[in-house]
Order: sequence, then structure tokens, then C-alpha cells
Amino acid sequence: MTTSATLIRPATRDDLPAVASLRRRVFRHSEQPTEDALVRYLQLVFFDNPWASEDLPSLAVESARGDVVGFMGRIVRPYLHGQRLLRGAVATEVMIQPELRGRGIGSHLMRTYLDGGQDFTVADRANDGYRRLCEACGGEVAARYSWYWTVPVRPSLFAVAQLGWRGAVRLTAPLTAAFDAVATRIPPGRFRRRQPAGACEQLDPQTIPGLLPGFVGADSIYPFYDPDALRWLLQRLSDGMAHASRTVDLCAVRAEPDGIVGWFIAAKRQDGAFETVQMAARPEYRDLVFAHLLHRAWLCGATAVEGRSDPFFEAVLVRQRLACVLAQPWVVVHAHDARVARAFRSGTLFLSRLEAEWWLAT
Repeated sequence: MTTSATLIRPATRDDLPAVASLRRRVFRHSEQPTEDALVRYLQLVFFDNPWASEDLPSLAVESARGDVVGFMGRIVRPYLHGQRLLRGAVATEVMIQPELRGRGIGSHLMRTYLDGGQDFTVADRANDGYRRLCEACGGEVAARYSWYWTVPVRPSLFAVAQLGWRGAVRLTAPLTAAFDAVATRIPPGRFRRRQPAGACEQLDPQTIPGLLPGFVGADSIYPFYDPDALRWLLQRLSDGMAHASRTVDLCAVRAEPDGIVGWFIAAKRQDGAFETVQMAARPEYRDLVFAHLLHRAWLCGATAVEGRSDPFFEAVLVRQRLACVLAQPWVVVHAHDARVARAFRSGTLFLSRLEAEWWLAT
């Protein structure tokens, strides 16, 4: 298939040095320190991941001279809807050589990709360019998943940090510490931090596959976590966070006599924010799990907890009176199956930051 004298074909391992070189031209930032390191990482996530499938490959755009001038990465992830197995494609690292933009190549690449045979395609780091391309091909913004929220846990320190000058944080540290100590002790103030009921303990990831179906409900669509694949994914998350000087916290919440009733995974950033990666809980315990998330952030010295909207926790966010912002990066979805499209619109598809491209460290 050709457009403007280009060929769209399955990408191969041999394409990766050219893809890495193209990426450094198209995107300003990379988590990988060298081009060789980027090539190795691209091979790991696109060809050596646990879900790699020859029938759903990443795509390369080849010029008439044989050069790689475009790329669209595909990571296939399995989902369950009852007993039905679905395949979701994570669309990421979409790039076209700058000199070739505006010639219809991007649109042709997007259409070819979306018609690849997966049940749905999702991206959660989508910019406006990707959003427009996907919408033109029948995709849409998954609005229920594109809201962002913030909870200050040290309000004075958080406010000073928003100035963007580290010197201000150091100079005002004694004053902000005093204000925050008072704010977290005044009842019934919204910043008060008390030990929640139950217990917070280290999460054993191998418990996730058995617990998640009961937490999301029988009518939901949720990721199928093979234990080995989940271990691989969490290792990539940990490695990626280390590249950005972040630490990852995996916490289970236990409430007797029910045992583990939920969990959260969060990453603490250099700026002091606690960034939520995934939350899950039995419906009657979601407030408790969220309370443990905030308390854990406080104990870890965080200034605030940030997250992306999760329809399963929407009622909790409302009760917390959180201000939410609909903003880029968008969660954008394209679904061939009407039932999957409805699940995205109704919020009955479990989609955390582990499910799409957020965890990538390209």
C-alpha cells in the first residue's frame, strides 16, 4: 500500500536504529541516555514484550529509496469481557519524518494501523495531532479517562512549589512545615491526615490477577494479567521510574475480616508529587483505599497526590470535592466492537496507567 511514494509495512528489528534516529528528530526528549540504549529499549517493548504477536505488528513507513520515514508502535494487550478474550492495541511512538508531513502519510498510516485486526486501539499520551488523526478515522477522546485531579497533602509547601523556583521551597521550608503541621491536625479540615482504618502493606503483584475481576464487576472489561507478563510490566515501570529519578510504591489495603480489599500503585516524583499509577478496590472499600493513598503520600513526604480519572473511583473523587481538569495528554480510543466503545463511554473498562503507554520510558 502506497501513499506519496511510500510503503506501509510491518516493522522489523532491523528498522529500529532508523526508528531511534527518526525519533530523536521528531521528539525533543528521551528517557534513554543514548541512541543505542533507545534501540535496545524499543526492541524490548515492541518485539520482546510478553504479548508480541506477528499478526499485529508495529508499522514502518518506507520511502521509495528504502529509508524508514515513519513508525507507529503497537503493543498488544489481552482483556477479558466475561469469558470473551479481547485484544487491545496500544498505539504509541507515532512519528513521520518532518519534511513529509502534510502529504497524507499520517492519515494513511493511522487507517492501516486501526484496521490491523485488534478489537480496539488506545493511546493515553495522545497530543492534539494524534487526536485529530484518530478522530478523522472514527476514533474519539475517551472523556471519562481524560480528567486529571490533584490533592495537596502539604498545602503550604505545594503552593510554594507551584512558583517553579526551588529556592522558594528552601527559603520558606520552616514556615510551610509549621503551617502544614497545623493544617493536618485541625478537625474536620480537608487537609487533616489521620491513620485510616485497616492496614496498608506491601502489595504482592501475584495477587492482582485473582482479585481484579471481583473488584471491577462481572459486566466490566478488564486487562487479563498473566503473572509472568505482569511481572515484566512492573519491572518496566520500575526501570522507567528509575530513569526519571522516581520511586514506585505498591501498597495493598487490608480490612479484616475481608482480607485485601484494594491496592494502589504510585510513583513519587522529584518535585514531591505522588503520581497515581493504578487503584483498585471492592466497591464498598474504595473510599478507604483512597484514604490510604493520601495517608501513604503524607508519610512519604509528598506535597500532593495527582491522578488521572478512574470511573471506578468517580464517586470517591466527588465526595472528596476534587477539582478536575479535562486536558491533554488525551486518552484516545478507536473500537471496532460497539460493546467496547460503549464500555469506554460508560466507564466500565478498567484502564489504568499500566494499560496503555504512560509507563513507557522511550
